[in-house]
Amino acid sequence: MSLNSETKKCPRCGGPLVLSPDSEATITFYDCPSCPWWFAQKPGKGLHDRWLSPLSIALYSQIFEKHPDQTAEENAKALLSQRPDLIAEILSEIDRELESPTQKVSEIFDFLYPNEDKLRIHLKLLAVALRKSL
Repeated sequence: MSLNSETKKCPRCGGPLVLSPDSEATITFYDCPSCPWWFAQKPGKGLHDRWLSPLSIALYSQIFEKHPDQTAEENAKALLSQRPDLIAEILSEIDRELESPTQKVSEIFDFLYPNEDKLRIHLKLLAVALRKSL
């Protein structure tokens, strides 16, 4: 029995998720009409934020990083110079995810070194570095 959109609930608000028409065989996309928020899920993996969410932008530079727990300062500088318009939203989403985890952040991308703990440490240190620079 395969899961369909009727069995999926939004991890943010609990509302029902709707299957997105741009889903593919290798990845399924869901939209939450209640929040609104958008999610992705690969076969055998958990539901997670879809690309272009604030968390995905915060973690993008870590895809090939072996030690994401050591790169927060560098990532903060890049985000501040490249995406200053998103800093408040990135900080809000980092805080929300760290306080009430809703996903495995290590599943947002195909990380070369998908270490959940190190990526969460990176997010925490990234938030500190961003706040220091504001």
